[in-house]
Amino acid sequence: MPVEILRAIFQGGVDRKRALAILEQFGSVRGFDNANLKERMRVPGIGRTLAKRFDQYMELPYRKGE
Repeated sequence: MPVEILRAIFQGGVDRKRALAILEQFGSVRGFDNANLKERMRVPGIGRTLAKRFDQYMELPYRKGE
């Protein structure tokens, strides 16, 4: 299930292999969320654009409430 969550968050920009690499390195979606940009970019296949897209997605629920 976490792999599918990550793939959905990245709107198809993350394949199963990259999603598994994220989970292997950070242990969970929350672990990836708590990591800073440079830490996220250490995952093979995750560049600045995808790392920032994750932040944008995670902020959406808060923006809708504004």
